[in-house]
Amino acid sequence: MAAFSAAVGVVRKKATNRFHVPVNLDVRRMMKDPAWNEWFKLNLCCSQRTFELLCKLLEPHFPPIAYLRYNFETGVACTLFHLASSDGYHETAAAMGVSKA
Repeated sequence: MAAFSAAVGVVRKKATNRFHVPVNLDVRRMMKDPAWNEWFKLNLCCSQRTFELLCKLLEPHFPPIAYLRYNFETGVACTLFHLASSDGYHETAAAMGVSKA
């Protein structure tokens, strides 16, 4: 098939996924920008304000971990994304730009 495509000159367009969540999200920046409120509602099933209050409520109960490559808010966002979707850990990690561990 590849030989036929090369002989005829058929060039396939690269597949793109326009509905994918941006990798390595900066959740703290997203929390401050009202334009992201719909993303919070669609993907985390809560508004930005609710997410902010939830983070403020939970953060005192979790000690900071020095070796993590992402902040506390990103961890909360990953958890809510996982709970709101029917995907597994691999899909959640890929969508949020973090390791599945």
